Parts: sequence; structure tokens; C-alpha cells
Amino acid sequence: MNVLLTGANGFLGSSVAKALLERGDRVLAYKRDTSDLRRLGDKGGEILWFHYGITRLQEPFERGEKVDAIIHTATCYGRRGESTAEVLDINMRVPLFLYELARQAGVPVFLNAHTSLPLALNAYALSKHQLLEWLLLVAGATRTVHLRMESLFGPGDDPTKFNEWIMQQFLARAQRVALTEGLQERDFIYIEDAVAACMVALDHAASFEPNEIVDIGTGTPVSIRQFAECGKRVTGAATHLDFGALPYRPNELMHARADTSRLSALGWEPKVSLEEGLKAVTAYLRSASA
Repeated sequence: MNVLLTGANGFLGSSVAKALLERGDRVLAYKRDTSDLRRLGDKGGEILWFHYGITRLQEPFERGEKVDAIIHTATCYGRRGESTAEVLDINMRVPLFLYELARQAGVPVFLNAHTSLPLALNAYALSKHQLLEWLLLVAGATRTVHLRMESLFGPGDDPTKFNEWIMQQFLARAQRVALTEGLQERDFIYIEDAVAACMVALDHAASFEPNEIVDIGTGTPVSIRQFAECGKRVTGAATHLDFGALPYRPNELMHARADTSRLSALGWEPKVSLEEGLKAVTAYLRSASA
């Protein structure tokens, strides 16, 4: 299968790229001149790269490359000082333009990495929900499946995300970490399990309804408090977890849980527990700092 991938240097995208290559698929992807490809390791050399840019997304199609499916994982959280316009550009304009190119080229499948966060939470969440609405509006013969991602975690994650940040605090032997009450429930799913779910969705895309939303999570949520306590236990840290020192964010999501029945019916089940996953994260971070 020839798969065109966005966000191939990101946490999810790099893992998807490696999984595709390992099973024998051909991967085409976009990158900037400044893209950091370290997450891909030596697999980066096996990818057919195209220069990223809103006006250059058509290059694979202009060159006559056969594309059997597109997987859109590129995203902008707005945590690194990006403007609202930049968030909208990456999260809405790029995938919308790419979908229209796919429709014109007769690409049968477009997998869109969606979010479970409520649209009122921040600009990132709003833009992801707006993309879904736009893709509903312009839907054509190219079948779109929205992969609604719960809370991914694993080695090599973005340090601006809570799950990675708190593990780094533990390993840095922070004396105290200020937190909310930590009663928010999240459905944490290990990256390898999430990627396996993506592969199942790709292989069975024709069985989904057009623009169907497919949850990717474990179906077993845990609280932020439980996650932090597990991370502290796994790392052996003495850090004081100061629950209640911070207020919840406005419009905070308090309960998140994936409905895994759709993927389970296709033979997929998560395999890595929270504790096992955090042990792998701990080993990775210790190795990276050695």
C-alpha cells in the first residue's frame, strides 16, 4: 500500500510511519527543511519525502505518485507561541486542502487524527472540531474516517504535554510539583497500541461509514492523580505532589473514555498497561539523559 502521511516527524506520525514501513507499505511524507527527524531513526531514509507547504501539497500528485491512502497526523497545539493563525493553518487549512487534492486524485481513504477534547477548551481543540465539520461539508468519494484520539503517551512524546512533563519532573528529582486536584479522568493509551489501532482502521477503512468517528483509547480511564502517582511510583521519586495547588482550566474536560467496541469488533485490543508504559517512558528518558 502507498500511504501519504502528514506529521511524519511527530510523536504519533513517526510511530505510524515506522509501523507502515515495518509491514512493507510504501510511505510518502511531507517535511520542512528544519524538520527534526530523530524520532524516525534510520527509518527516515526509507521514506519518499516532499517539501511541506500549503502551496506544495500537490507535489506527490503532480509527480504521478500512486496514493492508496492518506493519514493526517500533523497538528499544532499552540503551546510553543504559535499564533492562532498558525494553529488554524496546520489544523484546518492544510488537511482541508489535502483532502480536496485526494478527492480530485481519486484517493480512496483519508484517515484524520481527531481529538476527544471539547471544542471550547482551546484553539487547538476548536480547530480540530471545525476541520471535522468542513470535511463533512466537502465530503466526496474519498472516504474519511476520523480517528478520535484519547491521551497518547509513550517514549519520545512532546515535552509540552502533561504526561511527559510530569515524568521529567520526577526524574529531575523535583521537590514539589503544583497540580490541580487531579480528578480529571483521561483515557491514557500507549503509543504502540494507538498505532496498532490506526493500522486496523486503515486496513478496514472500507467497512466504516463515510466520516465515521472511531475512538482510539483503552476504554478504561484513570484520573490525572492516579497517573501522577503511578509515575512517581515507577520512577521512585520523592517529589511532593501538591494536589489542589492549581485551579482547573476553564472548560476543563473532567471525564474522557473511549468506546473501543468498533475496533474490538475488528480484532484490536490494547495490550500495554499504564504502569508498563510508564516504565518504558522512564527507561527512555533515563537513557536519553545518560
